[in-house]
Amino acid sequence: MLKGRRYDVRVEEPAQSAWASFDPQLRATFLRRMQILEIDPFVSFTGGFDWVESKAFIALRNAGFHIRRLKARAIIDWRIFYYVDERKRTVLVKEIVHRDDDTYEISSPLAQRLKKNYVDYLQGR
Repeated sequence: MLKGRRYDVRVEEPAQSAWASFDPQLRATFLRRMQILEIDPFVSFTGGFDWVESKAFIALRNAGFHIRRLKARAIIDWRIFYYVDERKRTVLVKEIVHRDDDTYEISSPLAQRLKKNYVDYLQGR
């Protein structure tokens, strides 16, 4: 990536509602973790960041849904799910969820919302 070519990071619904519900300290922790997305939304590993796809999200990507996940040691029980719009140089944070047993199930409500939001975004851009 060319130096100085940053991405605009936008937190959208339903992630925005989750964000608003956090206490200031947790919100600041998330903000520090999401700042890396301005520089490299395709991060693989750096300074405590780890990007890995689960089986459910591999299935979504194979179906054409380009959804990414950011996790970090400081917020290990939380997941940030986002899309990258290369054309607009924008990162759209769509979900901030507490990790639980069905977070990565292909039939989970989260996966269904991510699919719907992704399709809605593609139709609207």
